[in-house]
Order: sequence, then C-alpha cells, then structure tokens
Amino acid sequence: MKIPVIALFIIFYACSCVIPESNHVEPQYHLLTKTLSDENQTLAMPAVSFHVREVNVPPYLDDNRLVNRPGNSSIKYLENHRWGEPLGEGISRVIGLNLSSILNTLDYSSYPQRLKAGCHYEVAVSVQRFEKAENEQVKLSAIIEIFHRNRIVRQVQFYKSISIKGRNISDEIDALTFALSSASFQIAKTIYSLPMSLALRIDAGEVIWEDSTLVQVTKLLNEILANHSKQENTIKISMGNNLTNHQLPLISLHSQNKSLYEVINQVRDHLGITVDYTPSGIIFSSLQ
Repeated sequence: MKIPVIALFIIFYACSCVIPESNHVEPQYHLLTKTLSDENQTLAMPAVSFHVREVNVPPYLDDNRLVNRPGNSSIKYLENHRWGEPLGEGISRVIGLNLSSILNTLDYSSYPQRLKAGCHYEVAVSVQRFEKAENEQVKLSAIIEIFHRNRIVRQVQFYKSISIKGRNISDEIDALTFALSSASFQIAKTIYSLPMSLALRIDAGEVIWEDSTLVQVTKLLNEILANHSKQENTIKISMGNNLTNHQLPLISLHSQNKSLYEVINQVRDHLGITVDYTPSGIIFSSLQ
C-alpha cells in the first residue's frame, strides 16, 4: 500500500518538531553577608564617619562565577554557582556593614554610594586573593589603605586562611564571609589606633582659655591628651615649623562637653590655619 505524499510530509514535520530534553541547569546565585567572627569586639566610636571605596579585584576574580584555585597557577570557574552582585561591590558592602557594627557608627557609606561631606576616613581595599584554595580552605589576601582627605595615613597588608567546615557550597561562602569579617576587624583596629580617632574619643571637659598663644594652647591640649590616653608617649600635638615665624592672634575659647577633635577644630578655625593628622601625631600647620 502506498502512503500518500502529504501523509509522509506530515509525519516528517511532526518528527522534526520533537524538542530534545534540555540539560540546562539554572545557576545558583550567592551573596556575601555581614558576619562578625569570634575575635571581633566592639571598638565603639559613634562619632567617627567612614567611606569604603570601590574595591579593586584582580581580573580573574572579576567574574560573576565563583572561583576555585586548586594550585598557584590553575583556576576553576564554577558555572552553576555565581555571585548575585559584582564581587567588588559585595566586598565593599559587607566591609561597610561590618565596620558599622564594630565601630558602633551609622555615619558611613560604601561604594557605589557617594562619599559624604566631612567624612573622617576613606577605606581602600585591593584584593589579591579571595577564593577557595587547596586543602579545603579559602584565602583572602589584600592591601588595605586608610585615607584622610585623600592623604594616606596607614597601610596594612592583610592575609587570612580559613578552613571550610563542610562540603556544601554554602560552607565555602560562609568561610569567605568570615575571612571578610577578620579583614573588617583589622581595618577597625587600624582606624581606632589613629591619632584623629583618639581625638574623637576624648572628652576635652571644660575649656576656659583667655588670650592664649598657640604655643600655650598646644601645651594645654597635650595635657588633655595625656590625662585620657595611654598613647601619650607616642601621640603628640605639635606646631609646624612654618607657623613659628607668624604673628598669630591670641586665642580665647570657652567650651564644655566637646571632644578633643572639636576643640582642635575650633582653634584651627579661630586662627585660620590647617591641621594635619599624621600616623603619629596631630600638627597645627600652615595658614589656610
């Protein structure tokens, strides 16, 4: 029996429309989260403000796929496990959240948010490693820089290796999160130890100065510093050499319940000079 040509055409067309079963697997997306590790403690500085700059990551990490690095010269991208946001932005966001908790301050911003006016510190992080490595560990290596008004005041090399407590991808994310927590605590300790941070924490008490010279005021400020700080042998308030030959106005100041930082700024504004916060001290510097 002959099959009509049109019937053959219908059979052929029907067979050609059969869709093969798909092997596509929908990727899982992951986020870094705010987590404070056991080593963290509150370094309370409610008056401090900071901004976390855009985080620099190496090109091999600048990908939405998670990366494993089983050897120094080999990497593996996980096609089915991806970041839910650009990795650099995620690191910046989480460091900001962690620092806010450790320093007990809400006056902060993180990239891609803009720097707020009058911000005390900017935090720059250049990541060198941030991935699962050999021996079921994650590794974080980074250079951390703290800036005040675009001037670097401290630079730290950070490295942390953390064991992964399980075989699930969530355990790997947790380990990476705890590595960021350790880095955040190192940043917080660095900020806390800086001279400007010390000035922000010290209550200057009642200040009554009448027709005092900058030399006298500097001495009085150092006395306040010495009465409140164990760091008095290493952190000093001084005058720059470029002010010694200037005839500056006398200072009369009455204040109460202000921080040492605020009092220093009042002196600065009264005389029209600048204040430099260096890694080791506070300097009344050149005329504005």
